[in-house]
Amino acid sequence: MVQSDGATVPPPPPEETAPGELERLLQALPPDEARELRTALVQSSSFRRPLPPPALLAHYEDILPGAADRIMTMAEAEQAHRIWWERRDMATASNTALGGLVLGFVALLALIGGAVYSIAIGSEVGAGLFLGVGVIGVIGRFLSHRWNNGGDGQARS
Repeated sequence: MVQSDGATVPPPPPEETAPGELERLLQALPPDEARELRTALVQSSSFRRPLPPPALLAHYEDILPGAADRIMTMAEAEQAHRIWWERRDMATASNTALGGLVLGFVALLALIGGAVYSIAIGSEVGAGLFLGVGVIGVIGRFLSHRWNNGGDGQARS
């Protein structure tokens, strides 16, 4: 039996190929018809990676001693790899958020500094523009955060 990913899976033992009730119905038919139906009967099985069902894992072990241990080791390595990637992704997201906060704070301080300098040189219009841009930027960011998160400040996934 070949799966969609190209892996060959051994066929199940004969006692698992047809449920008992189906076998009884097939025995009640004439031999030619029963043979045609058995030929047409197709069994399909699949499983989510990385581990096969226990019966299939035992079958692998019967065919190739040590195969079950190798499959378990592969599954453990895959899980460790996924955990590593998730931790890396979370750290990157956290660092990105912190960097944005720091840069935003520096930009706000620069705008306030520009306003103070404008007042010192006697340009009230310049000071108003610096402070206005800063206040509008902070309020705009606050409102966009509330808008994108449904208005209650809680992040949506």
